[in-house]
Amino acid sequence: MPHRFHQPAPEASSEELDACTLQLCFSEFLDTRALWPEYDEHALKWLLEMITRYEGRGTLRKLAIRNAKRELIGWYLYYLNPAGMSDVVQIVTKTNSVNEVLSHLFYDAWRHGSAAISGRLDPQFMQALSDKHCFLDCGPPWVLINSHDPEILGAIRSGDSMLSRLEGEMCLRFT
Repeated sequence: MPHRFHQPAPEASSEELDACTLQLCFSEFLDTRALWPEYDEHALKWLLEMITRYEGRGTLRKLAIRNAKRELIGWYLYYLNPAGMSDVVQIVTKTNSVNEVLSHLFYDAWRHGSAAISGRLDPQFMQALSDKHCFLDCGPPWVLINSHDPEILGAIRSGDSMLSRLEGEMCLRFT
């Protein structure tokens, strides 16, 4: 079936993302945020195996994205559903590489037949998604946060945290 909206091929390249690379990515990319998850390689390997086996979501795509100089600029994990709605689990980029990584994600999903992509919105992607004419819907599902630590609540409210579906609701749906 031809696609109505053609996506141009990105300049960035990709490679399969494994637990070891993902652990290195977390340590390199997220220390600029006030709040971020910390994983060891064993926990990431287990988590990736669990979400890979999660039935009914589609095929899990895990890709590390590199620029023309072969520098790691970001990564994403999403469930591909050809001819349907693909579902983003996690997307992380360097601040100056948001457009490149999003373009790569959109191209990958389009190339594999996805009709659309959905997922949680990280505030740092708002402008890039708007520039790409994405439809943003602020409806459910919502996130419930509880902490007695005002710094944790402040980091989440201000968008200075990295909490993706990998750290939240995805884990709750395994059973």
